[in-house]
Amino acid sequence: PEVGLIPKQETNVLEFLKKNPTYDGRNVRIGILDSGVDPGSSEALRTMLDGTTPKLVEVVDCSGAGDVDMTKETEATWVEEEGGGGYWSVTGLSGRELKLSAEWKFQPFPVTAEAKKGEERGAEEDAENEEEEEKKGKTVPVRLGFKRGYDIYASALTRRVKAERQRLLDVEIAKYEADVRKELADWNATHANAQRMDAETIRQRDELNARLEILQSKDWQEDPGPVYDCVEWYDGEDYRAVVGEDADMRKRPPMTSYGKEKEYMPLGVIDQLNFAVQFYENGKVLSLVVDSS
Repeated sequence: PEVGLIPKQETNVLEFLKKNPTYDGRNVRIGILDSGVDPGSSEALRTMLDGTTPKLVEVVDCSGAGDVDMTKETEATWVEEEGGGGYWSVTGLSGRELKLSAEWKFQPFPVTAEAKKGEERGAEEDAENEEEEEKKGKTVPVRLGFKRGYDIYASALTRRVKAERQRLLDVEIAKYEADVRKELADWNATHANAQRMDAETIRQRDELNARLEILQSKDWQEDPGPVYDCVEWYDGEDYRAVVGEDADMRKRPPMTSYGKEKEYMPLGVIDQLNFAVQFYENGKVLSLVVDSS
């Protein structure tokens, strides 16, 4: 029973609150420096007793483990889809061809004081490049980064994700192994009574045996873990980012600093690790804030 978890009656807290009904923590902020808080761990973390005031007002990673270098600035290109519509496309640092939603608003990144010094020097170059840019078609400015899951997972989560990824890999390997075994059995049946075999026929057998040996070996199975692409842009008011390991980023909601919109979501399907974001150094550093315990 909940009443037994917190002894409010024995400590006279109930009597105290009756006399002071507003002494419930309103207008008080508490900073907790710990291994992290998962915003989605409990409904009790969502709001105060009034049902509207956010209880968790901000999350920050003080360790730097979640920092992502976002200094790689490039452009996403417009791609028309058959039947109308389209999306923005950019090659992420993972090598994936990422799709960004046409509904997202992209604006030029804010110009820093340091960059302003070079504006005049670059004005002439911009004019010369303007015609060339028009030839390239529709583009929008974005920044790219990536993060390895094992760099921010807690040790227990790393073990669980590795085990699940290995299980999924074993399932796929078993399919290929079954195919190779069938091919090898067919080869043996076809050449069961052969007195002599030419070099090409022998090569086919040796190739099948080599493929089977590799599939049965564990030496080559080094798991780098999930690699999450990070794409950042400026919408005219805030920096925003999408993070994920799916090439179609349109499925992911664009997030801004947690303190503004209180957004969080799982990094991946397997890890189910909730994260929020922060931006530092004019957006050049994206911070993925997770519960590291």
